[in-house]
Amino acid sequence: MLFPTIDFAIFFAIAFSVNWLLNPYAGWWKLSMIGLSYVFYGWVGWSYCLLLLLTTVVAFGGGAWVHATRDERTRRIAMGVSVGALLAILGWFKYYGFVSVNVDNLTHAVGLGRAVPLLQVGLPIAISFFTFMAISYVVDTTRGSAPSSCCSSASPCAGASPARRSSASASCSRACAPPTPPSARGCVMRCASTAPSTSPSCRRLSRAAPSAARARCRQRRSAPSPG
Repeated sequence: MLFPTIDFAIFFAIAFSVNWLLNPYAGWWKLSMIGLSYVFYGWVGWSYCLLLLLTTVVAFGGGAWVHATRDERTRRIAMGVSVGALLAILGWFKYYGFVSVNVDNLTHAVGLGRAVPLLQVGLPIAISFFTFMAISYVVDTTRGSAPSSCCSSASPCAGASPARRSSASASCSRACAPPTPPSARGCVMRCASTAPSTSPSCRRLSRAAPSAARARCRQRRSAPSPG
């Protein structure tokens, strides 16, 4: 689905409307974002959705395994197995053709004939991006800096680097947690941009905000005024 197309314009209008309408309902919002993510990724071919689902299951299963384990050695083994499986998926689709051709040339040069089958493996769209996002999630879970319920398929950070850590991804956090109410977002924005002594809107909005947002507002108001 290319951006400058009618298909994307229709999809964007639907996705934006669904995101806006279901924003107060965390469960339905997360399910809808996951579904829309699969529709967007599978627009070229629905077989790609199976790859995305496999990567999500491996990353989620690895994170759950690490999260449920208390022994440090076992946690590192779980992380290694999960990361190895994710890299194996990436290597098969992205590097099998390159490796097989070179191995075949080498074996023919020494007179051994064909050692590996030559297959034309199609390269899925953005496989490096979501694979490294999944790997960073497993690693961050091992370090204790990522929640154990994040999903690769629901992480809409399309403009980020593939090597971006999941703990630093605000969109990943939003996919793992209930959406922040608009009042809380407004409170945080006003606290960040308004002088503490002249922010009655922040004080008014903070009454309807979650505890984390209220704590940030109180911290901002208690800070000394500049100048």
